[in-house]
Amino acid sequence: MTDWALHFVHQRDIQNSPLDMKFPYDLYQGVPYHENPEINGRFSDWDHMDEYLPLEPDASPMGVLLRIITDGHIRASWALRNGRPTVYGPRAAVCFTEMPLHSLVDYAKRRGETDVDCYAVGLLKAELFAAGGRPAIYGLTGSYKDRTPDGYPWPRKLDEACGIAESEQYRFVRMSADASYPIDWSHEREWRWADHLDGCHCPGLPVWLTDEPFRFSRIFVVVPTTAEAESVLDLLKRLYDSGCNGFSVEFDTAVLYRTQVISLEQLGDDLPADAMTAIRLDDIPTMSIRNFEVPQATAEDLEKLRNVMEEVQEAAIRAAYQQYETAPKSSDGHIRDSAGFASLTIHDAQSSLVSALLALDLASALGDDGYLILGFGNLHRIGDQALCLREAEVEAAIEVFKKHYPENSFGMRSRMD
Repeated sequence: MTDWALHFVHQRDIQNSPLDMKFPYDLYQGVPYHENPEINGRFSDWDHMDEYLPLEPDASPMGVLLRIITDGHIRASWALRNGRPTVYGPRAAVCFTEMPLHSLVDYAKRRGETDVDCYAVGLLKAELFAAGGRPAIYGLTGSYKDRTPDGYPWPRKLDEACGIAESEQYRFVRMSADASYPIDWSHEREWRWADHLDGCHCPGLPVWLTDEPFRFSRIFVVVPTTAEAESVLDLLKRLYDSGCNGFSVEFDTAVLYRTQVISLEQLGDDLPADAMTAIRLDDIPTMSIRNFEVPQATAEDLEKLRNVMEEVQEAAIRAAYQQYETAPKSSDGHIRDSAGFASLTIHDAQSSLVSALLALDLASALGDDGYLILGFGNLHRIGDQALCLREAEVEAAIEVFKKHYPENSFGMRSRMD
């Protein structure tokens, strides 16, 4: 047994998109998480966020995992199969398994052609239980009887004669020993969570968010490769520095700091082959567990950055004037270009350069979207708001930064005004 429950993260399935579901009444914006429109209405802000930053219908497991972290919660779902929910009752649910880590890896390998992969979020079962998570109920003592609305696949509910209250039906998993049509998923050792008190502000299980009914003391994120682990750690650090995501949803930075990441690739390098066949999250050696780094900028780092910023500012001004001289202009002397803004960004969250930029108040964390480097934009005194001038400044600044910090990557964000 293990003290942990794992949430599988898998590729999105276009064939079982909830957007294709038929709802019995036209009262919802987006996909409902609760059958009661008034209760479901509290998630309208999340619907708007999803419209602004949609996840691809066939998003990869890594893409889904990064979105879970960016949202700060594991989204509840109806677990559609063949267009029908496998979650019963009025609320969507989040599914977990208490299979040990080695079983997860083996299961993913055996079902590699389907929707299971080696990506997971792990929570302590005791804390999941305290948050309302419960083991699945496999099968019924009596006969199975469905009372889903005629002509619709949702909401799917059990008849009262089955003996399970609506508030507990999210835990039900069909099971049958009928030789002609066997149904047995008990090997998955499933747990499920649903917001049975309707007390959460997000449409799922809040893992990293503030202002929610419960907290988790430890969290594991499991990914197949070391490169993917690095991406997860960078995202956690960016959210830690900003305290919120790009939609100003606040995160619990202490929980972010306690989130640990495991690369199965690195774990395989650290352990003998026979140990991998019996490993549990409980047994992972410390050397194979990573937290994001928060490097402290030294006095030398800060002095170097001050000097580089002077060079950056000079290069930016020079580039803006050169751009003005060569740009096509109208008869009144203004550049033929849209007005706009351009900014320099950096995404290397765990670098000493980011630590130095933050220490000198020369960078602003953008949540899940990196850092904005401040202190040089619009330095020229040209009486023109042309976007090309701002972009010229940023391009020149990038070249100076690359010269002094070749190990870091820089980008530009620009927009018309």
